[in-house]
Amino acid sequence: MKKLIFLWLMIFLLTSLVNATSSSLFVDHLSKTIYNDCQNKDIIIKEGYIQNTLTNKSVTILPWQYSYDNVHRIIEILGNYEPYEFFQGSCENKGVSISGIPGCKILSCGDKYLDVNQYTYFWNGVRVDVPKEEFNTYNAQTSGDNSPAVAGNNNNIQQNNKSLLINLFWSKGTIGGLIIGGIIWLLVRIILFEYKKRKTKQKTKKEAS
Repeated sequence: MKKLIFLWLMIFLLTSLVNATSSSLFVDHLSKTIYNDCQNKDIIIKEGYIQNTLTNKSVTILPWQYSYDNVHRIIEILGNYEPYEFFQGSCENKGVSISGIPGCKILSCGDKYLDVNQYTYFWNGVRVDVPKEEFNTYNAQTSGDNSPAVAGNNNNIQQNNKSLLINLFWSKGTIGGLIIGGIIWLLVRIILFEYKKRKTKQKTKKEAS
C-alpha cells in the first residue's frame, strides 16, 4: 500500500512540474497551427469548456473571421483544465485509462481536430511538438546582438536565456516534457501491475480460506 501511495505521489509531483512550466512558446505554436489550418472555417468547441461570462452560456462555435488572439485565448483556457483523462492508445482505440476530463475532439474545424491525453496534445492525430526552428528563432530574439540589455546581474539577456532553458527542457512538447511523460507512463503501468497483483493475492486468500 505504501508503495502505491509513493508512486501516486511521484505522478502528482511530475505532472505538477510540467503544468507549472507550461510554455508560452508551446501555446503560441499550437495557436498558430490551428489558426493557419482553420482559415475560412468555423472552429467548433466541445460544450462546457469555454464560457461566455456575459450570458453564462457555453461557447461552442467560433465563427470565421476570428483573429489569432481569439484562438490563442481559447488554447490558454483549455490549458487550465489540465490534466485531462489519461489513456493508452488513441481516442479512437483507448486502452487502459485513468478518469479525468475527456479531451478527445475538444476542438475541431473542418476535418481537423484537437485531442488531449493528460498533458499531451494531438492535432489531427499528430502529436504537437514545438519545432526546433521556433526555439532557434526565440533564442535569436532574446540573445542576439540587437536584443535589449542593461548592465549588471538583472540584464535582459541573462533572464531571457534562463527562460529559454526552462522552455527548451521542461515545457510540454519538448525534451523534458517527453522524459516526464515517459516516466509518468511507466509509473502508471507499475501502479496498475501492483494493483492487479494485490487483487490476485486477495482473491487467492479468499479461495484458500
